[in-house]
Amino acid sequence: MSLHPKLAELLQLAQANQTPRFHQGTPEQARALLAASAAALGQGPELHDVRELQIQVRWGQIPGRLYRSAEHESGLIVYLHGGGWVLGAMADFDALCRQLCQQSQCAVLLVDYRLAPEYPYPAAREDALDAI
Repeated sequence: MSLHPKLAELLQLAQANQTPRFHQGTPEQARALLAASAAALGQGPELHDVRELQIQVRWGQIPGRLYRSAEHESGLIVYLHGGGWVLGAMADFDALCRQLCQQSQCAVLLVDYRLAPEYPYPAAREDALDAI
């Protein structure tokens, strides 16, 4: 099985630029690498509605973004982005969530949980559970 052409292109670019791996630097450096790679994916498709919202969690509120491809969807996907509870921002996963919403015909809720090390464990896990 081969890699998606866009992913293969990103990996080749990272190797050519001798981009360090996520675990070889600080969280801030890894976050910058993730943001740069996400920007290379483009904007994603236009949708029926994309709305910023606040999600109630046990300590207060966290940001979220709701993607809708139509007025009526077949379900809801709560998307907790990757990044080991350390990396990732809503902007980094916007294009992916747009694609997921359009192709699944489900609404997608992207949760912007608190990240470590600024917010140590179990902050992100609690935010994720509360959002669900």
